[in-house]
Amino acid sequence: MSIGDSRKAVGAAFQTTGEGIADNAFASKWLERKGFKNPILIGHSNGGFLAVQHAARNPHTPASILLSAHGGGKVAEKLATKTGLLGGSKTNELREQAIQMISEGKGNELLLLPGWWYVTTANSYIDRLTTMPNTVQTAPKIKCPSLFIRGDLEIPEAYPAEAFAAASSGKCDVEIIKNCDHFYKNKENEVTEIVSKWLVKNIIK
Repeated sequence: MSIGDSRKAVGAAFQTTGEGIADNAFASKWLERKGFKNPILIGHSNGGFLAVQHAARNPHTPASILLSAHGGGKVAEKLATKTGLLGGSKTNELREQAIQMISEGKGNELLLLPGWWYVTTANSYIDRLTTMPNTVQTAPKIKCPSLFIRGDLEIPEAYPAEAFAAASSGKCDVEIIKNCDHFYKNKENEVTEIVSKWLVKNIIK
């Protein structure tokens, strides 16, 4: 949560998937006006998910680097009990609460979650559960070369590197980093080296 030029609360707690996709499109156009047309995409977690969606909509994207891009779709909800995300074991209960809030005209009111993201609006919560595209199902639309990195301590189904690579229309290399969690703690240099070498080999001429 944040504020902009007023005391009105804004931020990811209020955002929808469609708005996240639109934000990237806006940023891309801003870069283009600055002389940087068709930038290489790189994103971590939800940023990686959004990079996939952006590449699918922009066929001239030169490359995408996906750092633990999540599966989108129904994947997060399916794995909620295992991951503790979205609401963990309380996801079904929270879903019903959010639906009730929306029916009462309280969709923009905040809803507390027991884990990440901790707080969101009822509208945003239901949006994430119902409108988010599936990353692997989007993969056939990706024409550009991609690098998908995941830590070996992460759940493969949640961050589907191998399935994405198999489904992608473009070349996709997969790197699984040993003893590595979702945040790449103490693996920053290794990730940097992998990404740098991949760019030199595949993109930079």
